[in-house]
Amino acid sequence: MVTLEQVRAMLPKRLSYQNKGDFGHVLIIGGSRGMSGSVCMAGESALRTGAGLLTIAVPNAISDIVAIKTTECMTLPLSDEAGVFSLKAAQELKAFLPKATTIVVGMGARICPGLLKILEFIITSFSGTLVIDADGLNVISEHMELLDLNRKSKIIVTPHPGEMARLLHTTSSKVQEQRAACATQFAQDKNVTVVLKGENTIIADGNRLYINPTGNVGMATAGSGDVLAGMIGAFAAQGLKPDESAVCGCYIHGLSGDIAAQQKTVYSLMATDIIRNIPMAFKKIL
Repeated sequence: MVTLEQVRAMLPKRLSYQNKGDFGHVLIIGGSRGMSGSVCMAGESALRTGAGLLTIAVPNAISDIVAIKTTECMTLPLSDEAGVFSLKAAQELKAFLPKATTIVVGMGARICPGLLKILEFIITSFSGTLVIDADGLNVISEHMELLDLNRKSKIIVTPHPGEMARLLHTTSSKVQEQRAACATQFAQDKNVTVVLKGENTIIADGNRLYINPTGNVGMATAGSGDVLAGMIGAFAAQGLKPDESAVCGCYIHGLSGDIAAQQKTVYSLMATDIIRNIPMAFKKIL
């Protein structure tokens, strides 16, 4: 069971002479026409969690929307077709990849050939930590061979029970019956770190298994998972190992939600309330 003291010890140190370049550059890839909010929430949460730089790569159709909705981030418009990533998008990422410390991919992207091509390119070309969420996981579940490629990336997957069920080709109820076993099995089989979301979120890397005690039912709301993915990506960008990034991200995400629930109740809590309370969670830990 993860403890506050454990998370405090894992947190990346901040030294007075450091600058934004020392705290990593998070690249978030996702979004589609009608789904611009997900990448914006992931981006804001990454910055609130300490990332030094942030770029959000989205289909060109929504790049102006994302630029207006976010202030501190940079945007990277990629080729699109009918509002989703086109096959050209992966090639357009090539020049930017060396600038990224960590990549978070999938939220709001919709299942499309362009996203499949992006995942294949990143997994085989990017040597940092890759966080795969939402539609990125849905693409993986249909193309499991992607995780068997000669890959460079250290991969963290962040499924909810339904997405975990698709990855394991089983049912959500069976996943919920054996959460620890399912997460551990997939982590070992695919050499990834698994964040199986839900009450007492489980983090498994095949060797260790952590249970997260923070969080509440009010966090079962649109965008909560996008916030978590951004937070995990930020910790990885600051130099934490995949399992440490997942542990710190899950604990502080849940603690931020607990603080928000005290203010808003579990009925009125929204994902943006979690983001607003990330600073309060850090203060409590520190």
